[in-house]
Amino acid sequence: MTTPPEVEYLTIPLSQGQVMKVSLEDEWLVESRYWHAVFNKKVNEFYAVTNLSESEKEECLSTLFVRQLLCLKVGDPRCGDHRNHDTLDNRRSNLRIVSNSQNAMNSFKHKDGSSKYKGVSWDKNSPGALGILKYLRTESSIT
Repeated sequence: MTTPPEVEYLTIPLSQGQVMKVSLEDEWLVESRYWHAVFNKKVNEFYAVTNLSESEKEECLSTLFVRQLLCLKVGDPRCGDHRNHDTLDNRRSNLRIVSNSQNAMNSFKHKDGSSKYKGVSWDKNSPGALGILKYLRTESSIT
């Protein structure tokens, strides 16, 4: 999936040799902070994070940052999604507002999953069932 091109954007150097992309109009959100990269083993991706003030500590900063860019208020159940799956590409053209379900559908299969299929896992507690399929928060046993 490709992202609409932006002619100019900022690149913010991070730790571990990583770089975050940000739209020029969002410079004010990132310029006064020290940013670093954190690797999430579960999804095999880097995220850009920074230290939070006491008033910001209720939310993870990568989530807070994307929510600020998309103007999502605290309590809004929707979340931000990276169109091109690059979690360090925080340009406005690469971000969209989605439900948690839509965000999960756009994700890659977890590397430590028990099945080769996304949304399907083996049911260790139910003999005779091949697995559990999760769709729209509903679980169904596969026999």
